[in-house]
Amino acid sequence: MPSEERSQTLSELRPFVTGSTNVLSFNVNSGTRRCLLSFDGSYNRAPELMPGAGDENNHQAPVSSIYTREYKLTAPSLLSASIFLTFALKEAIALQVPKHLPQTQAVARPTEQDGPTIEDFFAITRRRTPLVADSGHQNPSREPFADRAGRKIRASRSLVHDEEFYRIAHRLDLPDDTLELRSCIGLLSGTWEGTYMTSPTSFCQCPSQKSDPTVSPDFVSRHPIQCRLEEHLCFTPCVPLPSVPRNGDFGESAFKHLFMNDCERVTTANEFSDAAGSSKHRYELFRPTDTSENYRDPRHALDVVITGETPRRLEATWGAFIFFGRIRLSDGLVTLTRKPKYSGDEGRGTWIFEGYIHNRRSFVGCWSSFGVSERESLRGIFSLTKVDDPPSHLYCGLA
Repeated sequence: MPSEERSQTLSELRPFVTGSTNVLSFNVNSGTRRCLLSFDGSYNRAPELMPGAGDENNHQAPVSSIYTREYKLTAPSLLSASIFLTFALKEAIALQVPKHLPQTQAVARPTEQDGPTIEDFFAITRRRTPLVADSGHQNPSREPFADRAGRKIRASRSLVHDEEFYRIAHRLDLPDDTLELRSCIGLLSGTWEGTYMTSPTSFCQCPSQKSDPTVSPDFVSRHPIQCRLEEHLCFTPCVPLPSVPRNGDFGESAFKHLFMNDCERVTTANEFSDAAGSSKHRYELFRPTDTSENYRDPRHALDVVITGETPRRLEATWGAFIFFGRIRLSDGLVTLTRKPKYSGDEGRGTWIFEGYIHNRRSFVGCWSSFGVSERESLRGIFSLTKVDDPPSHLYCGLA
């Protein structure tokens, strides 16, 4: 794509990615019906508007028959699609590698220089955000998984998109909380690598600086992010941690519950404390390759708590962080909080990441800083891809 066309496309995508109020309502025409599209991809999406139905506030979601079953359809998310395309277009332009950096970590280590090397930057430029269509011919997105008998089963191209389908299509003959909506459980476990970008609206403008409300400025940077995540599941008869109010801010509420109540670190017994600290809530570590008799279907879990950290081999390169969060089981929204791992690094800030898993190997969404004033806050978008673990991923030495 020519650079001018790429820049124009990015400019048109940016209001959708940043949630700009300058964007007019976009409609998708389907015969005589109009479906209001969702910007944030949340479960409570705007239903279909039926023109000429009398009361303009009388909304009704469209119903469609698929293979003799009736589904209530909700609007798909514009946010995830816009983020996918934004990263794909941005990654078409290689990052400029600083020439003053050491060539490799082996060269930098004797000088006790922390931070990235030229080799590390080249590793970033080689990574690409996989698009949804890539799932048809990329083997990693169709990796085999084991059933209870230990047999290897390869997911079909249709199966790897089940999460997206059931997020917007709900069977009328089933209750709201179905196993299909819980198929995202277990997909986060593993190592994720990707990049994040910062929105220029995060930065303060000079009082004398005038901005054009019709123009959305470009993202200002692209940085790597890596994490090794684990999922902890709560099953009956155990009682899960209190749920986050459905009408509240899921990401911020989950963060406050896990972090401010000292729940961000899991104990060896996989027990989390409630807000008062008076009771313990038992969770089980999810093991993707478990085929034992004690195996329980993760879709039957009452709650999911996520913990993780930066792979140790990358701490000196890009910084050391711990991660914790939860999954909203009603629609698969993932909220993940990142905070510095070591004391003295508090200046790196605490960030909240929110997004959805797509084609089982992509995790995209928005991030924002937490605990700072609006004037100092940062926000942006991120794209993570699931990768294979190298040997002893979390325990390889730095020597």
